[in-house]
Amino acid sequence: MKKNISIVLIFILALLVFNSNYTDVNSAYSEGEFRYIIDIAYYDTWIRADGVTWIDNISPFRSQRVTFSTSHSRTFTNRKIKDVKVQRYYGSPMEYFTGSRSDDWGFYNNRSSGNISVSASNIRGIGTDTVSFNTTINAILNAVAPLNISDTATHPLDPNARGFRTFIPLLIIVELEPIGSATVNGNLTTPENVYTIGPYSESVDIPITVNATANLAGGATVNNIDEISATYGSITNKQSKAQQVSTTSTYRASRANYPVGTHQIELSGSVGLKAYNNLDTKKVSKTVTLVVEEKGADPFVSLNVITTPKRSKFNDGDININIKLEAQAHNIVNINNIKEWEFFAREKEVMDALIKKDYNKSFTSEASFDFIIPKERVITDNFIQEYVVRARLHFITPVNGETSIDIPAETFSEVYKVEPEFEPPITEPEPGPNLPPVAIISAPYFVKAGDDVYVSGLNSYDPDGTVVGYNWLMPSAENKLTTEDSGYIWYPTSAIGNNMIQLTVIDDKGSFGNAVPHTIMVTQPTPTANLRIKGNLKENRKIIIDGSESSSPTRFPLDYSKSQLTIEAISGNQESIRYNGSLNGILEKDILIKEQGTYKITLYVENVLGYSSIATQIINVAPDLPPRARFSKLNRVYRDSNDSNFASIDIYCMSFSPDRDIINDRIWTITYNDNNSKLANGQPNFLDNTSFSFRNSELETNQEKTIIHNGETYKITKRSEEHIILKAKEVGNYLIELEVIERLGQDTIIEFLEPLDYKRGNSDYMDITEKYTTIWNRPPIVDFLP
Repeated sequence: MKKNISIVLIFILALLVFNSNYTDVNSAYSEGEFRYIIDIAYYDTWIRADGVTWIDNISPFRSQRVTFSTSHSRTFTNRKIKDVKVQRYYGSPMEYFTGSRSDDWGFYNNRSSGNISVSASNIRGIGTDTVSFNTTINAILNAVAPLNISDTATHPLDPNARGFRTFIPLLIIVELEPIGSATVNGNLTTPENVYTIGPYSESVDIPITVNATANLAGGATVNNIDEISATYGSITNKQSKAQQVSTTSTYRASRANYPVGTHQIELSGSVGLKAYNNLDTKKVSKTVTLVVEEKGADPFVSLNVITTPKRSKFNDGDININIKLEAQAHNIVNINNIKEWEFFAREKEVMDALIKKDYNKSFTSEASFDFIIPKERVITDNFIQEYVVRARLHFITPVNGETSIDIPAETFSEVYKVEPEFEPPITEPEPGPNLPPVAIISAPYFVKAGDDVYVSGLNSYDPDGTVVGYNWLMPSAENKLTTEDSGYIWYPTSAIGNNMIQLTVIDDKGSFGNAVPHTIMVTQPTPTANLRIKGNLKENRKIIIDGSESSSPTRFPLDYSKSQLTIEAISGNQESIRYNGSLNGILEKDILIKEQGTYKITLYVENVLGYSSIATQIINVAPDLPPRARFSKLNRVYRDSNDSNFASIDIYCMSFSPDRDIINDRIWTITYNDNNSKLANGQPNFLDNTSFSFRNSELETNQEKTIIHNGETYKITKRSEEHIILKAKEVGNYLIELEVIERLGQDTIIEFLEPLDYKRGNSDYMDITEKYTTIWNRPPIVDFLP
C-alpha cells in the first residue's frame, strides 16, 4: 500500500514542481518608465509515505540546490515594452511588493529561499504592449520554515506522507518606451515694426498676436498635452490636446503716455505648457518703434444750407420744399480715414429725422431732402416752417480722440398770403465769424472707490478758435477739478453708485459749450488677489508662491498683516509641506513638498477697509524618480606581461536619471570568485565570496589608487565620472555591481532635505552575465629555429 502511495506522490511532484504563482497582469509598481512586479514561484518537496526517504532525495532542510523553469506574460495597454529583466527579490523595496500584490510579504518571508539566481530567456513581444518570457531559476532550498502542505495535499492518501513548499520570490522589471517630453516655444508678432501717432490722432492701436507651439519629443503626442496657453495682458487662450494656440490683443499707444518724439516699446506676453506633470513657461516679446508727431489743429466741419423756396406765396395748395446741405471737412489730412458722411434733416417740431449717408472718401459731400408743407397748416397770413439740419463726419480711427465730428444748423421756409410790407424778422443764420466750442469729457465709466481716476477735457475744441477756459461740476468726487483742463480725482465709499460729471468750456471769443454729462459707476473698493506659482513642481524642489501682484484701490491699500496663505493636500500628504516661518502676513513664500500629489494653494488678501479677495490654484507635484544604474564592460580581458601581469577592465557608466536629475556619485562593488565555484547553470557563484567597494568621489581624476583586499592587489583609475579602469592580477571571474546616488537638478531648499531624499539606484536588475568579467592568461607563443 505504501508503495502505491509513493507512486501517486511522485506524480503530484511532477505537476507542482514547475508551478509558479502570478499576480494580476495589470498590477505593478510604477517609477517613471519602469514597472516592478513581484511573482512568487515555488518548489514542492515530498517525503515518501514511509516517513523517512525524500522523493528524488531532495529535502527542503539540507540546503540542496534545485533548478527549474517558469513562464510569464505581462500586458501594458497602450504602451510599448522596451526591455524585461528578472532578478531575485528579498523583500526590499517593500513598495514593489505592495504595489503589485494584494497578499502579505510576511507570509513568504521565512518560507523563501535565501540563495537564488534567475535568468530570463525566450523573450517575445519587445516593442509591443505584451511580453512573454521564460525564467530559469537556480535556488538553494534553505528557507527557515518551509510551508507544510501535508494536510491539504496528502492527508486523504496517508497521514505519514508530508509535503513542504519553498517559495522563490522574483522581481520582474519591465522598462517601457518613454512616453516622450513636451516643451513650449512661442513668439509675439505685430503687422508692422513702426507705428505713428499723426497730428490728428490721439492714439494708435498696435495689433498683437502671441503664438505658442508645443515641441514634442520621444513618443509624445498632442494627447499628452494637458494645456497649452498663449497670454497677453489679461487675455489668455488655453487649449488641451492641441499643439498650437494663439491669442490676439491690441496695445493702444496714446499721447497721454508718450510725448512727441520717437520711442521704443517692448511688448511682452507669455506662453505655457502643462504636460507630464510639468509646467513650462516662457516670456515672449517684441520691440516696436513709436513715432509721435506734433498735434495738428483740431478738425471741424462747415455746413452750407440752401432752402428752396425760401419764400413763396400761398396758392391754396401744398408747398414742396427742398433743403440742400453742402458740407466740407477742415484740418483732415488722411482721406482714407474717412468712414462716411451722415446728414440729418427734420421739421423742428418733429423728433424723427430723415437720414442720408455718403460712403465716398471725400473732404466734401452734399445731400438733398424734400419736405411738404400741407396747405392745412397755412392758417396765418405769414406762416414760417422751421427745420433742423446736421452734417456729421465719421472716422475709421479716432482723430484727436473723436470718432466723429458734426455741425448743426437751422433753416426755414416762409409761406405768405399777403405780401408783407417788411422782410420777416427771422433770417436764416449765415456762417458767422464765431462758432461755439465743443466740450468733450474723457473719463472711464467704471471705477472702484479709492482708485485714482484720470478725467480730461483736453479733447474739447473750438472749430474757429481756441478753448481758453474749463468749468467742471463733479459734486461727489474728492480732489475735484474746477477750472483745470484735466487731472486725477477719486471717489469715497459714500459715492458708491452712479456719479455725474459735467463740463462747460469757453472759447477765445466768449462763447460757451456744454458737454454731454458723463456718468461714472463707482463700485466697492475690493482688492484683487493675484496668485502665481513658480519653480519646479516636483518632490523636494523649491516652489515659489508669489502674490506680490495683488492690488487694492490707491486710497485703501492692502493690510499686509491680514494676508494669509494656505496650502492643502488634496491627494498628497499634508505633513510633507515644508517652509520656514509663518504663512500669515505675507504675499510671497518659498515652500518645498516632499511627497507627490495634488495640492491646493489659496491666497487671502484684505485692505484697510476690511474688503477681501481670494485667489486659488491647484498644483500637481510630480514624483522624484530614482536614477537608473547601468554600465558596460568587456566580458573577457587578458593579463598584460608588460604591466606586471595586471589585466585592465574598462568600465563605462551609462547610468541616467529618468527625470533629468544629476548623477552625483557612483559606488562600485567588486567581488572576486576566488574559489571558482559554479552554479548549476554553469554561471560563476559569487555568493560565498567577499567584496570591497569604492566611490567615484574618493578618486582623483587620472590618479591611480591601490586597494588590497584578501591579500590581492587592485589598482583603480578614474578617467572621468563615466569611465573607470579596474586592474587585477588573478585569473578568474570578477563581479562588478554599481549603485548610483543623484543630486537634485533643480532649485531646492537644502535645510529640508534628508539623506534618503537623494534617490539611489543599483544594478541588481542587470543579468549576471552583464556584470562579470573573466581575466584570462594569454596563451604562450611557440616558435622554433629551422
